[in-house]
Amino acid sequence: MYFDLLTPGNTEFVQSVGRILGYKSTRLTNVVSAFEAAQKVFSQASLLALLNALQAWRVQDPQEFANRGGSNGVAYRLWMETKQFLANRYNQRFTQPNPPMSTTCPGTELLGIYVPEGEGHVEICHAFAYRWAIAAGKMTESPALPARKRSGSYNAANVTPVLYPAGFTGYASVRVGGAMQTQPGDIIAMFDNPNPPQPMKLGHSLIAETASIWFSANNAGTFGVGTGRTRIDTASAFPVIAGFQVGWVGTGNQWMRPDGQIVHVVYRRIP
Repeated sequence: MYFDLLTPGNTEFVQSVGRILGYKSTRLTNVVSAFEAAQKVFSQASLLALLNALQAWRVQDPQEFANRGGSNGVAYRLWMETKQFLANRYNQRFTQPNPPMSTTCPGTELLGIYVPEGEGHVEICHAFAYRWAIAAGKMTESPALPARKRSGSYNAANVTPVLYPAGFTGYASVRVGGAMQTQPGDIIAMFDNPNPPQPMKLGHSLIAETASIWFSANNAGTFGVGTGRTRIDTASAFPVIAGFQVGWVGTGNQWMRPDGQIVHVVYRRIP
């Protein structure tokens, strides 16, 4: 998991929960102390202590947890970031149920994994897929490709060896005889070849939420929808755009984009 609130020096959590005047519970004071300790020393013990403090605050002071912790969703975000980092780094599962995601919370929860906000409507699809895979513990952050917001270069050349090291020919087709082969959590890659006989190039990345419902950022160029983080039902009907029927081509493994370019779709499954 790459850090957001837990980043050393990040004071957003402390400022958010402390900005309201009036009563402050002992449980919240304990959370702040555990948070500051975890920021100083990342360890299994410090992360677990922080989660236990958050759980005690949530159970014993639910109104304060909702009010103070609801500002920018900081309580939920800290919970998810700490829980995911504890699982990914130390293989320890925190079994208490997650708090609900606040409506004011930036970022996305997908398949029970929280992904901090990216670059808004300019976030690259590959960046979201990469960030989700790191948060889910399916891969570790590459030193050559930082996952933090506004850092790293997520163009196809840089992303392909990290997200798809086996290349286009190393992964199975998403669709065989019209039947979807994908499962929740698969990483979907769309490759195209606008200048044959040049090799196939990565064009789009997504995460499978179900076999046919996929989630990504910047879906306008491939599906004809918005550029923010959006959910796509690939089994639904898509419009004709500029004379091109967006969607699957026949029963095969090709997808027609709004610009008329046909892409080939493969998936990577990481346990």
